[in-house]
Amino acid sequence: MTDTYTTRLKQLVDLVEEEGWADFGFLLFRTHYDNENLWESFLEAKDQILSETINNAPPESGLSRITDKMYLKQVSNEALRDITPEQVAIAYRSLEYGDGDGDGVVDENGNGGVPEDRIEPGLRTNVCLMVDEECMRSIVAWRETGSVPFVKAVDVLLGEEDILYSGCFRVAITSLFTEFYIEQVECGETVELVPEGDGVWRGFV
Repeated sequence: MTDTYTTRLKQLVDLVEEEGWADFGFLLFRTHYDNENLWESFLEAKDQILSETINNAPPESGLSRITDKMYLKQVSNEALRDITPEQVAIAYRSLEYGDGDGDGVVDENGNGGVPEDRIEPGLRTNVCLMVDEECMRSIVAWRETGSVPFVKAVDVLLGEEDILYSGCFRVAITSLFTEFYIEQVECGETVELVPEGDGVWRGFV
């Protein structure tokens, strides 16, 4: 692990403590509903990977002080079946702002969500996450395949503003809290985070 990695962890700890957030992290939208066993296996593998990554962080980073605040808020609803990244971004915005209908369902105009579910400050991010079948399989099988387990990051402005890229890219789940969170907070524009090469944002470790 590099000095840069430890420095970034310390910056994350400082940010969370200075803001006084009770929770911080991402909203994670499930879009694949055809295989419940795969979803359950994904949840188990996800927790294992995140725990290992967090436990392996350098003690001097102070990360242990904020691990109980890390939160992936799962949004799972059949109304989200097979929705596009743009629709995921609309769903995020509807949860952030609410429209008062109380049904938690997002329509084509971006209406939906429940006002009392408005997003906590530490979960108001420049990107939200989506998990489709490809993501689930990458995480469930990562030990066997040796490939990078990933979720997909979606620019929360997708469909609202003109952006010059797809608005969606893959992020290694191992980096979500330790590196990607602080990077998406500090980047000038989300497009700056779009990875090259194999198309998975990995961070330093």
